Amino acid sequence: MRSLVMVFLAVAISFAQADEAFHYFSQDISVEQGCAQAEKRLQRQALISQCGSRISGIAARLLDINHDSLSVFELEAFKGLVRTQGVFSRTVEFVNPPESNQMLCRVQGEVTVSCGKENRDDEFNPDFPYALSLNNYHYEQGDPVYLDVRASSDLYLNIVQVLPDQNLVSRVIPNAFRENLRLRQGESRQLPSNHQWIAELPKGQENSTEYLIAIASKQPILAPMESTVGDFFNWLMTIPESTRREALLSYRISKSGSNTSRPMSQTLKGDG
Repeated sequence: MRSLVMVFLAVAISFAQADEAFHYFSQDISVEQGCAQAEKRLQRQALISQCGSRISGIAARLLDINHDSLSVFELEAFKGLVRTQGVFSRTVEFVNPPESNQMLCRVQGEVTVSCGKENRDDEFNPDFPYALSLNNYHYEQGDPVYLDVRASSDLYLNIVQVLPDQNLVSRVIPNAFRENLRLRQGESRQLPSNHQWIAELPKGQENSTEYLIAIASKQPILAPMESTVGDFFNWLMTIPESTRREALLSYRISKSGSNTSRPMSQTLKGDG
């Protein structure tokens, strides 16, 4: 699975870099959307080459007598901030063979970045990875799903579901029933509160391991409603590292009446 990518940093010295980047995309999305991803790749290339990055991660381990899996999501924090970007040229072409339904957008431009160093805000929900829990970690199809969350400081909450086998990320919260979900310091909440989540297997599968990623932020943010894993990570790169925390929850779904032992435990590891 690709790394989660996030960006930000305090100003130090600015660098300008001319470069080229490209992005393959299907004809299910517009040329503008495909080329926007290419421009984001241009930004990332400039940040990595001029400022560098650091790797951290969040992890969750599911364990029972019949199952033991460790899931790790890497987070790459760039040590810089994009200041300006100018695109000199943009070309779009079909990828051979034409029936592949793939297109390529290639952009050339110059990106100015400021390099520096920023750390996590130690006062902003430092225990967030341990402040969330599901009502179960092994569901049978049709079981209700609930999530308990606790805030150690004021936060806004986004939750997405990750289906790696389908390369799909879907926003769960905010949603049509609840727009901005804000928790005050010391507040606990069980979700959902005004509708129901039901465990459902992907079509044709007898069991599935899936993930929820929760993002606590200081200001309201809005994850994409639905995206590929890569495009979701491109969105995450716009979130300043000092203004958010993440938590990873994994769970399994099995067919009703399966013989699999259902009690499971989960051990979490958060990024510092």
